[in-house]
Amino acid sequence: MLLATTRTNHGRLLAANIAKRYKSSPATSPGGAQPKHKDRFNYNRSSLVLFEDDLQQHASHKRVTARDLASCRTPPRKVKMLARDFIHDSLYNPHYGYFPKNATIFSSDAPFDFTELKDLAHFQDQVARRYVEYGIVPAPGEGPGRQVWHTPTELFKPWYGQAIAQSLVSEYMVRYFPYEDFI
Repeated sequence: MLLATTRTNHGRLLAANIAKRYKSSPATSPGGAQPKHKDRFNYNRSSLVLFEDDLQQHASHKRVTARDLASCRTPPRKVKMLARDFIHDSLYNPHYGYFPKNATIFSSDAPFDFTELKDLAHFQDQVARRYVEYGIVPAPGEGPGRQVWHTPTELFKPWYGQAIAQSLVSEYMVRYFPYEDFI
């Protein structure tokens, strides 16, 4: 009993010493005053990007979202945005985004007849044939042309959509029925 009490007290003293030693203190500026930030995001200067304007001007730049930039014809300058908005704008903006300018989503009219496909090589040949039939050819002087992308939904329709729906319904039935609505 005495040994257990000694260990417990020793543990408490050790925890108290660690807490004193590593006690966190609030961040202060070089003058000792608390920094006052008007914006809750930290826009650090980077050694990779040279800002011509000073930090106060940079902090005063307008904050925008991808939705705000949908009607812009050129990429914005001197604005602030979240990374997700920057990525969305760069990919999907109708005037300068990647997908509207450089890519097309492959869509086939008829689904593949998987019962007639022998193996993976035969399936890949069928996909290549459909790509040729899809017929995106670059205009003269336009470079390599648009990329054609395919999604599992397009390649495996209607089976892929049915599998997703079946998975959602079975997951609902196992976990949530009858206590929650399936909406």
